[in-house]
Amino acid sequence: MLTFMPIAAIGYFYLGNQLDDNIRQTIDRVGGHSWISVTAQTLMTVHIILAVILMINPVNQEAEKLMNIPPSE
Repeated sequence: MLTFMPIAAIGYFYLGNQLDDNIRQTIDRVGGHSWISVTAQTLMTVHIILAVILMINPVNQEAEKLMNIPPSE
């Protein structure tokens, strides 16, 4: 939520009524590679990286259990 809301706010502030369903494609279409497009893509990249870390954590914990690695304190 913290990454998508700034993207939506920047997109609406920059584009107003021209905003389509896909913010990233709309920003690229209207503004090219401006600072707004780079900011939106950076925030989405941060979101994806953090989501992968959270999603792979249970897999790592199960692997540690199978290898009898004690939990850290």
